[in-house]
Amino acid sequence: MLPLPNLDDRSYDDLVEQARSLISVECPEWTDHNPSDTGIILIELLAWLTEMTLYQVDQVTDKNIETFLGLLNPLENGKPWTLKESATHESAAREAAQKMATRQTIVELRQRYRAVTIEDFEQLLLEDWNRSHPDRIVKRARCLPQRNLEATSLNDRYSPGHVSVVVIPHTPLATQPKLREDLWAFIDKRRLLTTQHHIVDPKYIPLKIRARLYLEDGAQPKNIRKKAIGEVEDFFNPLSSGSYWEGKGLPFGQNIYISDLYHLFDRIPGVDFVEGVTLVVSGEGSVLTGLTQKIDPKGALRNRLSVENTQGFAVGAPIWLDPSSCDREEATIQATDATAKTVTCDRSFNKYHEVGTLVARLSQQHTDRQELAIDNSLIGLNLDDHELVAIEVDETSFTIMERLGNDEWRLIDLRSES
Repeated sequence: MLPLPNLDDRSYDDLVEQARSLISVECPEWTDHNPSDTGIILIELLAWLTEMTLYQVDQVTDKNIETFLGLLNPLENGKPWTLKESATHESAAREAAQKMATRQTIVELRQRYRAVTIEDFEQLLLEDWNRSHPDRIVKRARCLPQRNLEATSLNDRYSPGHVSVVVIPHTPLATQPKLREDLWAFIDKRRLLTTQHHIVDPKYIPLKIRARLYLEDGAQPKNIRKKAIGEVEDFFNPLSSGSYWEGKGLPFGQNIYISDLYHLFDRIPGVDFVEGVTLVVSGEGSVLTGLTQKIDPKGALRNRLSVENTQGFAVGAPIWLDPSSCDREEATIQATDATAKTVTCDRSFNKYHEVGTLVARLSQQHTDRQELAIDNSLIGLNLDDHELVAIEVDETSFTIMERLGNDEWRLIDLRSES
């Protein structure tokens, strides 16, 4: 229990000395300050009476303590809180009961109940809800003020007076709709009267990740590929991220940079160095594929690209070759051949094309987020924290390069096994 503060610790001597020091200011003609002076006797008398009054200030009676506890504690069966009768007979028992009741009241006052701040919404779900519902655990929660993420129109997403809480439970909300209702009701009892709240899933952004790994002598390509995929899965896992993000999962809205992936692949045992890491958003509005059948040394293929699938590549549509590169090349499709799996463009390409080089086909349905992600992919994937997006790896594939000599490498394509 916290010690009671001393409201005034001035002693008799302090009061007398303080009064003496004011004589020269308040009454300069008063020059006799000896104890025999009538004025000094009056000051000492008043200091004695004041000291007794100050002593009473610091004394809180048992009745006062019980009254304060009654104001802080809720009603019991419709009646004000009172100290138990069994503890009111003996003074020692009464004092012990008061200390116990005071300690318990302070602990209860410090417990979070009302949802006011961002931290309140998050901690109520992560602590209070999980404590009372051990079989329906909420793994992660993030509160966004002035957001209505259930609104269908993007213009309505910013809504003063609304609060959206994005949660990742033990199992997805989509598979247990009753959980969403229960979480909403749990917060509804604790929110402010003027606050409207929403319980939603995070919005996942699918990614395609590719890289070219150069192996050290004696390294096993299959083991390297398996290890690299495992590292990527841990890095982007929203719940259990292994050695990344303190094992707590990728932070919501965390921007992802190409340098992160270079470091991730380079630290894998058996990898000599890494090149050609690409990080591109996949989904509606873009068709992404890669060169799989032919390499283009010295521009032998000129304006033709050999792709995995020509579906979605329409004549007249713009494309980006290797969109993650600072010197990406842009062109317009002139013809496609589904049988030969080739795309012919309006210009010849200058870059060296390898198996796995990304080709991004842009369309009119591109969202601002996707355009930004592809255009800035050299730097990284910029995620809007207000939308609270999370990452979901849609595809991870590698071009494995094995050393033949000092300056010679042999390509081993293992994507067909992934």
